[in-house]
Amino acid sequence: MASEYKEKDAIDEENPGAEHKDFASGDGISPASHSPTRRAPNDMAPVTHKMTTHGHLELVPQPSDDPRDPLNWSPVKKWTLFAICVYGMFCGIATAVANVLATPQQAEDWQVTPTEAAYSVSCVLGGIILGPVLLVPLVRCVGVMSCCFWSTLAVLVTSIWSAVSTGPSGYGSFLASRFVAGLFCATVQVFTGGIIANLFFVHQRGKAYAIYSSMYMIAQVGGPTFSGYIVQYVNWPICFWWTVAGNGLAAVLFFLFGEDTGWDRSNQQPMNRKPLPQGWWARRMALFFFGTKVAPPNRRSNITRSLKATFAIGLSPVTVLAGLYGLIFQGWFIMVGVQIPLILAEPPSQGGYAFSPLGVSNFYFSAWIGALAGVTYGILVNDRIPQLLQKRNHGVWHVESRLHSAWFPSLIVGPLGCGLFGAALYYHWHYLILALAEVFIVFAAVAAVPPQTNYIIEIWKAYPQEVSTALNVWRISFSIAVQFFYAGWVAKVGVQWVWATAAFVELFGVGLIVVLMVWGPMLRKYSLWEDSIKEEPERKENGGGEKA
Repeated sequence: MASEYKEKDAIDEENPGAEHKDFASGDGISPASHSPTRRAPNDMAPVTHKMTTHGHLELVPQPSDDPRDPLNWSPVKKWTLFAICVYGMFCGIATAVANVLATPQQAEDWQVTPTEAAYSVSCVLGGIILGPVLLVPLVRCVGVMSCCFWSTLAVLVTSIWSAVSTGPSGYGSFLASRFVAGLFCATVQVFTGGIIANLFFVHQRGKAYAIYSSMYMIAQVGGPTFSGYIVQYVNWPICFWWTVAGNGLAAVLFFLFGEDTGWDRSNQQPMNRKPLPQGWWARRMALFFFGTKVAPPNRRSNITRSLKATFAIGLSPVTVLAGLYGLIFQGWFIMVGVQIPLILAEPPSQGGYAFSPLGVSNFYFSAWIGALAGVTYGILVNDRIPQLLQKRNHGVWHVESRLHSAWFPSLIVGPLGCGLFGAALYYHWHYLILALAEVFIVFAAVAAVPPQTNYIIEIWKAYPQEVSTALNVWRISFSIAVQFFYAGWVAKVGVQWVWATAAFVELFGVGLIVVLMVWGPMLRKYSLWEDSIKEEPERKENGGGEKA
């Protein structure tokens, strides 16, 4: 036994950057054994499965032997690219909401009402829904890195456009700039979901999606936070000039360190069989000008297939249920973000708290706390709960196990936050109670949405960008609609019943997830687009390996 561990350590020294090794695992065979194969129960042919370096988890999906395979990249390379994508997403989403706390100053500048100035938020949200749907087919033509790079530059240009749309004649130009910005702001956010699926093994994705989703939520409160500090001291166009610098840095990072993550997992080969140039500059040119060398052949048919997949996946029963669930929690999160500045700025006689823009910005840190708590929860449980359920199920993996980490945030914290928010407004409690309610609502959104995203992406592994695009439409659509009827709804039934209804709607959302937990395998049979579950059939492991 000592010699086996010694040899295992020697192998590790030869491959210090590797995240996995080939081990034979099976009935009664230790992962550290040198037996070249293992027989799965009732199988006729021996099968070798790659395991993690400690030999406890079977790698899913199974990586190829090609060093170009993103699953075979070193952890440093993977997490560096992931960090760049998360930073690019933060800048893009923060740009989309950069003027939320500046609308009163903008209204004075344009000589319109604050409500009319706030229509810019709806314009950018409309672009965020439409943009990824139009851009996702381009991934099949020019690769995901090229789409992220050029979209980031487009956001940079629209920020300049927004910043110069001043004076009484600037209102229409500003709305147009916000819609165009929306078309590109969400590109990195939507495509990063697919990049995670291509870079990481299943047992690593829970943490990655938790970080990704929390930064997405933080970006939505980060933009208004920064703008509140800015308009307290300088003119509102500065709210967009800082995003020019932020997006410019993101574009530079994409260009310097970006790598294409596309991989044909069925055939275990690159999307485009022609190798990329080895030289750094030639490789940059191939990736970004304009990326066609990394895309698969038959681009026209790929565009058509990508569009069909986006709509078919988005309308499949499991996606509809998961999408409605995400719509509910994301929708109320955005609604709170929109209403908080208005509520805090109103005088106490009208139910507000008479906060200055600086005070509103300080209040927004409650949302940061909720988001950070949500990502901590996700890192701790999003991978562990599914693995515990798998172990309890004698090693059989069900993709629906991903959803069980959403129980606590969606069943308890989210509804409690909505109820507390409504009560705080109705009884005009101290603003710290309102802040606590926002912490709960943001925590619930950050912690509840990643399991749903991970679940749907694992069903359609070959179409991660299309899945992210479809889920993006579901999540954002309610956020646009609710802004137009919220004021009338409050006037008709009272703010306390609006948010009590929100709490009950979130409980209804939990019911949707329960349906997926119980009947998900049956509902997948009625999908409008062929799923990928059969590529990795459920398999019972009687030996030392677990499917992660």
